Formats: sequence, C-alpha cells, structure tokens
Amino acid sequence: MRPFSVCSFWCVPARTHAGNLDEARLIFDKLLTFTCRPGLYAGQTSHIAEQLGLFPKAFTGLSLTTVGFDLDCALG
Repeated sequence: MRPFSVCSFWCVPARTHAGNLDEARLIFDKLLTFTCRPGLYAGQTSHIAEQLGLFPKAFTGLSLTTVGFDLDCALG
C-alpha cells in the first residue's frame, strides 16, 4: 500500500486492468477497513493503518466511489 490514500485506491484499477481481479478485490476490501469513525479517509495512512494528515473528502472519496464502481463492473 502507498502512504497516500488516493494512490492506494489507484492500485485497484491497475490490478483490474492487468487481469488480476482477485488481487484488486483484496486490495479494495483492505482499503475499506482504513476509515476512521465517521467513515472518512485521511490524506495518508501509515504502514499500520494509522490515519495521518488531513481529511480530504474530494479526491479520496471520489476514488473510493469510482474504483468501487469499476471493480464491481469488472467482477460482473
């Protein structure tokens, strides 16, 4: 995983387009566990899934939505 949350989400479509759907699903499921109490993602996540930095709602939230939708379409 990458330290920036939005970059971590970008790993999912990369794996999907490479044909590694199981790995993409595993990464996406793991990323869903990195939210804080109200369901927000911090700008960065440490190697132990600790929330760091600010809570940018736009980029990370948009990535969560688009990546989740694309993965769902790819999985059928």
